[in-house]
Amino acid sequence: MQNGFLLLASYFFYGWWDWRFLSLLLGATFLSYLLGIGIGNAKREGQRKLLLGVGVGISLSLLVFFKYFDFFVESFADAFSLFGSKMSVVALNLILPLGISFYTFKILSYMLDVYKGRIPPCKNIFDYSLFVSFFPQLVAGPIERATTLLPQIQTQRKFSYDQAGDGMKLILWGLFKKIVVADTTAGYVHDIFSNHELYPASMLWLGILYFAFQVYADFSGYSDIAIGVGKLLGFELLKNFDRPFISKNITEFWRRWHISLSTWFNDYIFTPFYTTFRNWGNIAMYVGIMLTFFLSGLWHGESWHYIFFGVLHGAAIVIETATKKSRKRLSKKVPAWLYNNLSMVLTFLFVIITWVFFRAKNMDHGFSYFKGLFDASIIEIPGKLAYIPLVLVMVIWEWLQRKKKHALDFGFARPLRWLIYLVVTFFILYYFGNEQQFFYFQF
Repeated sequence: MQNGFLLLASYFFYGWWDWRFLSLLLGATFLSYLLGIGIGNAKREGQRKLLLGVGVGISLSLLVFFKYFDFFVESFADAFSLFGSKMSVVALNLILPLGISFYTFKILSYMLDVYKGRIPPCKNIFDYSLFVSFFPQLVAGPIERATTLLPQIQTQRKFSYDQAGDGMKLILWGLFKKIVVADTTAGYVHDIFSNHELYPASMLWLGILYFAFQVYADFSGYSDIAIGVGKLLGFELLKNFDRPFISKNITEFWRRWHISLSTWFNDYIFTPFYTTFRNWGNIAMYVGIMLTFFLSGLWHGESWHYIFFGVLHGAAIVIETATKKSRKRLSKKVPAWLYNNLSMVLTFLFVIITWVFFRAKNMDHGFSYFKGLFDASIIEIPGKLAYIPLVLVMVIWEWLQRKKKHALDFGFARPLRWLIYLVVTFFILYYFGNEQQFFYFQF
């Protein structure tokens, strides 16, 4: 009954956005359910590979059709024009089904895990359907694996006051990050990026700084809310962010940022590629890294500026991997505090500068904004500093709570705890009314 109610709630939740795409979710779920059973029951390896290939092919075909069809057609036409020929293309301008990237990756990981023997195929259609459509993390993650979520679905949940209390605190902090930090800075970010040619370089730097904390507060806030709702319902969902801006290199950054996606690409793209071609030595590792980040950039959006963003981060990790020994020797020659803090600052600078291309409308816009960052007007005092205190409150509070389960996990006396909850709630209500769509809904 628990699972039946949650399944109906999840379908109602998704259908409320656009009921027509509910059929796509249902179809993808039912097909992958049958293929999972077929892969698990197949006697011969050839049959298992065939069924897996059909499942992966259909799942990726749906994703490519809805998300990338126009991009591939237009890119093909542009490539053709390099040879002096012009092609007329017709864009379909399809509506991107909400959450298709996320639930497609859940389905793919399930079929691959069944094929690898990591989990048995799920025989209960309702349990499996709930795994795919579980509403807290259906549209923007975390990207749950069947190995962690299905066992929880197949077990009866009992109400736990402590678990529910943690869930409520996560929801409250997630709303603070989303409404108070992300939604308030979003207007400034949009204005600066849309009119970057009108602003001095100092304002452009403020724009990418605001964007860094906007996208972090927005996406990690969503993850906190999703994990919190999961706790209210008796589920423990994956942690998706772990203070990424204290990372000392780009490799560490991607271990802390969008953890469920980073580990998905590592487990299902990089590791199989490197295992297959490891006899190539370091070349296999470097090519695997670049391929992984190329696909990661493409996953984020159907435009070359997303791919360029991914390639930049892939190249940075290749350089880090190639220079690991020399960097270790260098770290022993300078004070640890200096090396660590300088590494943290340089990593943060690289992240926010490359995010210019993540936020830009296209490649031209990205390069134009990037060029403006290094104008002589960088020394001017920027305006629009009003929301810096809100960003600092979020950053400092999460840093102080870094060793706790979450930002609102503390052992103060009850009156003080409730005072903090009320203050956080006051800020949420005060800034409420300027809602912006969750940033990652577009992916």
